[in-house]
Amino acid sequence: MKNFSLYLFALLLCVALVPLAPKAFPPPEDPKTPELLHLLNSATGEVTALPLEDYVIGVLTAKCYPEEGEALKAMAVAIRSSARYCEVYRPVHRDAAVCDDPSCCAAFAGSGFSQKAVEAAAETAGLLLTYEGAPAAALTFDSGGAYTASSLSVYGVALPYLAGVENVTENRVTEKRWSERDFLSALNAPEGVGLRDLFLASDVSGRVCDAVFRGTDRRMSGEALAEALSLPSCFFTLEVQNGTVTARCEGAGHGVGMSRNGASLLAESGKTFREILAFYFPGTEVRHI
Repeated sequence: MKNFSLYLFALLLCVALVPLAPKAFPPPEDPKTPELLHLLNSATGEVTALPLEDYVIGVLTAKCYPEEGEALKAMAVAIRSSARYCEVYRPVHRDAAVCDDPSCCAAFAGSGFSQKAVEAAAETAGLLLTYEGAPAAALTFDSGGAYTASSLSVYGVALPYLAGVENVTENRVTEKRWSERDFLSALNAPEGVGLRDLFLASDVSGRVCDAVFRGTDRRMSGEALAEALSLPSCFFTLEVQNGTVTARCEGAGHGVGMSRNGASLLAESGKTFREILAFYFPGTEVRHI
């Protein structure tokens, strides 16, 4: 009788604890639940969460990449990795990983995804570029320069896998001309200074990284200078002759990370997407996470 009472008590205790079991032992996450990315609408300030893979496809579509095959797969992995990096560390936006402003983050197409973008994302689904086990900021740009730029010279942050490598690219050259007056006006130069007072500093890749008007406290980054002059990249030189300023600019984009043009050329030479990523981001590895 005593043993029966103990059994009955144990049974009643188990029944009483059943409602608490899901709280004490939460069920495992559904492996089919998509990983989410927080996107800031730059016009409204609203932050929405969308599947990471939708973002990858949206960026590939918005950029209208001509590449297919291994180059497009490399781009898909790079976009996914950078987005995941931003979701974890929030380097730019406090409440969101990325925004929809192309001048700040990658351009994003919210609908009308291209078929080749969908295929590239599907064929690399779940693959991230990592450095020491953490997501890598796998930045990409259009083209330009015999060497890629370091993240330190452009953004002031030193990342070992973004120290700059010898580039593979076909440069697109842009030339622009101004009168001396219009050139200084475009830069909003301090009153009383001329071209002789403008000093440009370049990094080891040859890109303009700093501009100073000597004798003043006015300083501009290379990217700000290129933007003010409506140049597609910081990889440019200036020449002054007979009162005319000529800028000769090569390539397009910030120059940090993987050149999209270079990725296409490497793919055409037979390199796989893993080899392309290893070339532009030394020390990283592609992992399935």
